[in-house]
This record gives sequence, structure tokens and C-alpha cells, in this order.
Amino acid sequence: KEVGYPKDRLIDAAIPADSHIYRPLSLNKDEIENYACDICFVCHASDVDAYIAGLLAEVSEEFKEEICVIYKGYQAYVYETGNIFYSEEEFEEYVKGILCFHYDSTLIQEIINYLASDMFNNFNQRVYRQVLVDWILDAGFTNLKLWGNGWATEEKYKKYAMGSAENGEMLSKIYQVSKIVVGNNILTTSAARAWETMLSGGFYISNYIPEDKDAVDIRKIIEVGKDVVMFYNREDLIGKLHYYLTHEEERKIMIGRGRNAALKTMTFDILMKRALGEIEKRLEKNKNEE
Repeated sequence: KEVGYPKDRLIDAAIPADSHIYRPLSLNKDEIENYACDICFVCHASDVDAYIAGLLAEVSEEFKEEICVIYKGYQAYVYETGNIFYSEEEFEEYVKGILCFHYDSTLIQEIINYLASDMFNNFNQRVYRQVLVDWILDAGFTNLKLWGNGWATEEKYKKYAMGSAENGEMLSKIYQVSKIVVGNNILTTSAARAWETMLSGGFYISNYIPEDKDAVDIRKIIEVGKDVVMFYNREDLIGKLHYYLTHEEERKIMIGRGRNAALKTMTFDILMKRALGEIEKRLEKNKNEE
């Protein structure tokens, strides 16, 4: 897009999943005991406070308070509202607004640009993922498993930390016996984890991303509400977690629909056929135009 490539020539390139690896599998007693849970989270720990502490250690004393207020303020904003920013421009305006409101001052534009870039590229995903886990725990859910590195380092998450989950068979089994797998990718709703979960026979609930900010929109591939469930804010997430944990048959119906939809649209085989078919159509069109 940036170099002027025609928009109508671009094709959404979702990352698919391998249906030969991610599929319903037989689990032994120990695997069921180790992997089964009500709510499953697959991502490395965010360590938001540690990230802020590391940043503060690198800046001069005169800026420490302002930067701490900026970063902690955004963390609190996301927790309370469920909203996140989707561009550096939004973060730039936020930084300026915080400085004006709390200190009636500003920083040089170079520093503001740096903070906006860091918050957009590095801090945003960390905050959102940790906020989702905080929402779940603060709502009283306890049968939760956090897969990924780093969760055991913080006391609040330690008892739910499971360590890393090996991609492939182990992860497929985890998806399969977790009642709900919570999506947490702020760049795309069509994340590989979504398709891996559905192909494994697991129940996936996707976080919301505005359509114009979604790198590859799952809503263009399968039908939300029919093939996959999406949550839109804290209240909606907690409500849907309660609902699908207490409505087993409806959850199983959604699992079947999701797996069928993923098999039809998001395996490597399907996407290769689609890509080759698209190339053929475009070559034929160019030939006719000549």
C-alpha cells in the first residue's frame, strides 16, 4: 500500500493452521488432568510492571515521574474501559494530554514520538493481555491455566502458570480439553491460535478489533456468532465466559461449527488452492486484456 500497489490486487493473507497436526486427539488420564481447565490462555506473560521498571531505569531522573504516570495511566485506562489505541497517532495525543492535564507542560517532540512508538509497538499488547487475565481473575474465575513463559514470576498469576506449551500435538491437546480458549491478539482476529483451536476441537472466543484496524479480519472468513464467538468489552467477555461454561450443549455446537468452518477455509491445503486459483484468474485476465 505504501508504495502504491493497487488495493484491489491485495489479498488478505491470514496465517492458517495444519489440520494434520491440529486435530482431535486421544488423551491419556495424566494429559487430561494436566491440560483440562475452564479457561485457557496461550501467550507469554506480559510483565507490565517489570516493563515499566525497565524503561524507567533507562531514563534520566527528571522524566521518571511523568513516564510512570503515562504508562500506568494507560494500563488503568485499558482495565477500566476495555479500549485500546490502534495507532501511534492516538498514543501521541494521549501522551500530550496526560502531560498537559497532570503537569501543565509537555516534552520535546522527539521524546513524545519515542514514547508513542514504544507504547504502540511494545507496550500495548502487553497491557491488553495482562488486563484480560486480570478481568478473568477479578471476576472470580479460578479454573484458569496460563500457558507461556513468565507467568510464574508474579504472585497473582503464579498458581495458574503452566509453563510453555509445545507447538503441535501438546498444544492441540490443550486446546481440545480446555472449555474456552481466550483470544488475545490485538493485531488480527484471524490469528493462528484461532484456527489451531478450532481445528483441534476446542472452543475459541475472539477479542474484538475494529474492522478498519484488523490486519486480517476473521469476519471476512467465517461468520461471527455462528462459527466463532467474539467478545467486545469486559462485561461482554465475563458474561460469555459464564454463559458458555454453563451451557455445555451450545458450546459443543459452536465447537463443531468452528471446526467445520476452519476445515473449509483455513488449512494450508485450502489456502494454497485459493492462491493458485487467484493467480490463474489474474493471469487469464491479463492475457485477455492484451
